[in-house]
Formats: sequence, C-alpha cells, structure tokens
Amino acid sequence: MRFSKRLRSRGYTEEQADALAVAYAEAVSDGVASKSDLQRAAEKANGELHKVGAQLDAKIDAVATRLDAKIDKVAADLDAAVTMLRGEIQDLAKDLRIKIRDIKISLIKWFVPMMMGQTAMSVALIKLL
Repeated sequence: MRFSKRLRSRGYTEEQADALAVAYAEAVSDGVASKSDLQRAAEKANGELHKVGAQLDAKIDAVATRLDAKIDKVAADLDAAVTMLRGEIQDLAKDLRIKIRDIKISLIKWFVPMMMGQTAMSVALIKLL
C-alpha cells in the first residue's frame, strides 16, 4: 500500500500504481524466502549434516577397528619376539655360567700345583740356608 501511494504521489495513476505495486510484491515474494521456507531449508540441512555425520562416524569406526587389529598384531609379534629373546638370553647365560665354571676349574688345576711347587721351593731354599 505504501508503495502504491508513493507511486501515485509521483504522478502515476491509481491503476498504474496498483498494478506496479502488485507486480513488485509478486516479484519480491518469489525471490524472498519466508520463515517457513527457511525452517524447511534448515531442517533439510540438519538432516544432511546428520547423514554425513553418521557416514563419517561409520568410517572412523572402521578405521579404528582396523587400527586396533594392527595394534593387536604388533603387540602379539612383540610378545613373541620378547619371549624368543628371553629364551636366547637364558641360553647365553647358561653357556656363560658353564664357561666361567670351566675357567675356575682350570685355574684351580694350575694354581694348586703351582702353590705346592712354590712351597716346596721355599722349603728347599730355607733348608739350604
């Protein structure tokens, strides 16, 4: 109505002003979204966002499942390697103990006769003096 009055005040006839006001109102109302249009668009966008969110959640869950499986495999491989290394260390420790024992026996074999010989020599020297 205000638009029609302004047109009439500028020299348009009432019929022209009303026709232009109606045409303008139709043009503007076709290009302008109403509140309900905006609400429908928002609901549609929210629905799409939820759909995309659910797809992303599913993909993330799938990746997490694959990663968990890989982590479990690596952990199992590490446990097996640690067990194998422990066995090898125990074998090496056993071999080392045997070698140390053999060296002790060998030292005793040489040390005792040397001490006896040294003692005999000391006694012989004391008798000579």
